[in-house]
Amino acid sequence: MDDRQSKEEIQHNMVNNLYWKSCSRDDQAAARALYIDRKIDAIYGLEETGLLDDFFHFLQSKDIWFKVEKLNSREIKRVMVTITQYVVLYMEKVIYGIKHMDSLEELLFSDQSAMRLVGFNAHQVKYGICKRGVSRRKNKDRIGPIIPQTLANNLVKIAVRQMQNFFNNCIKSLAKAKTFPRKLRVVIDGTDIETKKDFPGAGSVTREKTVVDKRGKIKTIEVTVWGFKLIALFAVGLRIPVAIKVVQIQRLESKFTQGLIKTAKENLAHHSKIQDMLIRLTQEVLFDRVLFDNLIAMMAKFGCVFRNFMT
Repeated sequence: MDDRQSKEEIQHNMVNNLYWKSCSRDDQAAARALYIDRKIDAIYGLEETGLLDDFFHFLQSKDIWFKVEKLNSREIKRVMVTITQYVVLYMEKVIYGIKHMDSLEELLFSDQSAMRLVGFNAHQVKYGICKRGVSRRKNKDRIGPIIPQTLANNLVKIAVRQMQNFFNNCIKSLAKAKTFPRKLRVVIDGTDIETKKDFPGAGSVTREKTVVDKRGKIKTIEVTVWGFKLIALFAVGLRIPVAIKVVQIQRLESKFTQGLIKTAKENLAHHSKIQDMLIRLTQEVLFDRVLFDNLIAMMAKFGCVFRNFMT
């Protein structure tokens, strides 16, 4: 199935992800407002770079950009592109909603305006920051300052614990900026992050998977995957985490509920308070007496109500 994305699709994704409302042009209304000496609140360009620039200004104003610049990796020996630039490139990938790394050259790296925000000039966008590996490329035409694999190879060199602390510190900055309401309802959710078998610190889990064989018959096989699990405590309705933790992929979310609530309280400080939490009462919770007792203890310790929900 062809799921390639177009320029129009990623531009639409960016506008939606940055929550910008649509606008219309009315030169006569603008002229009348200026004629009666009405002050202009702000002037925004209607191109995509204007939206990105305003987003990065937001990061700077909330002290988040400073945290991005502090990220580092001891594993990167020869620095031609900084860790900050790699992180910002990946931010743009997420904002644009680009699904595949292989699409970055066509959809992002070729955009001179977006690349200029990262710190690359026009020559680097057209010819690359170096000529390493050019002779080995089957397609001699190169698009962008780096290749997608370079971005992927260097991002994974940032330590897992450092990234976890980075995200929790960003949440603290958002809480300080009054991003969250005074009272919060939260829910816990886990997402697998699969890696190669030999990735440092990765765990493994074997699961059953239903597949269709060559004869069209459905059968169940066992599949082992390696990696980590990102466990997040989300503010319901906002789709913004108030605390995260990264563990090995085989670990269960319910084992880290108490620690996540504690981290969330530290992140939110006095700016917001967790009022209640949605808990999925699985068999694991119901039949694990220790785990169930811990949930009851957390109700008293953290002063929040737990509500059951089914999926």
